[in-house]
Amino acid sequence: MALTYYAGFDFARLGSFSLVVTTDEGVPRTITTTISSGTYAHVDMQSLTGTGNYDDFLTILTTAMNAAAATATPTPSARTFNNNSFGSGIYGLEVNTGTIVVTAATNTVAKNILGITTLPTTAALTVVSQVRPYYLLVPAVAARSNVTDDYEGGEIAYDGEADDGSSYGISRITPALYHDWVQAMESKPACFKNSATAAVPFTYQHMFQHCRNIEPIYVLDSEAAVGTDNMVVKLRADGAAWKPARVAADYDGLWNIPFNTRVVVSSAGVSRV
Repeated sequence: MALTYYAGFDFARLGSFSLVVTTDEGVPRTITTTISSGTYAHVDMQSLTGTGNYDDFLTILTTAMNAAAATATPTPSARTFNNNSFGSGIYGLEVNTGTIVVTAATNTVAKNILGITTLPTTAALTVVSQVRPYYLLVPAVAARSNVTDDYEGGEIAYDGEADDGSSYGISRITPALYHDWVQAMESKPACFKNSATAAVPFTYQHMFQHCRNIEPIYVLDSEAAVGTDNMVVKLRADGAAWKPARVAADYDGLWNIPFNTRVVVSSAGVSRV
């Protein structure tokens, strides 16, 4: 079984992505790839969020790098990029021939998304993420606890009574669906920013502070016993604050993280993978 959380990211909120690499084409060539708009994730959410909303970043990155290479000076590049994902958001920046180096001119946004921390990297055919990228969580326990499944929130219907005792009512036509659970038994380094490890710098606290009730979270949840339950959700306002709970009182080793979410709804109704 497997459980992974992918947060969407919007460059209008993050700031521009700037990746600078050099290639070995006789005279070293510098290729600068800048992406300053659009919404993406480490996986493709578009089947649930609609075309153009939270596309997989690998595709746009490869297209943008090749476009930048085609216009780099002094001459059109002989190198093309065929980037790969090695699972769990691990990237491989791959050139068709020769080698590339990711340079120190690469900005923090790009380093966080790609999981590249040591710059410049050694020249290689493929430059692979050195740490787990931002906007991705892999829980220690590959299952969710206290799962409610979909349910309707409050304030769906209202009624009144007339002087003669008769009644009338109004209700929403299409109510929002809520879906809550607890991610249990997570370590303190996985949860808190001030305890994060170098290998896994993006924590649950980062996730909540990044997403709030604005950015979507793609929940990939596949369990052999019950099948697949994948969905895109957003934190609700009442669950958008970072407030984990200790598994045992006064013990800092393990924590439970409550997720109070609203299921993302498409034009066709409730969208579920």
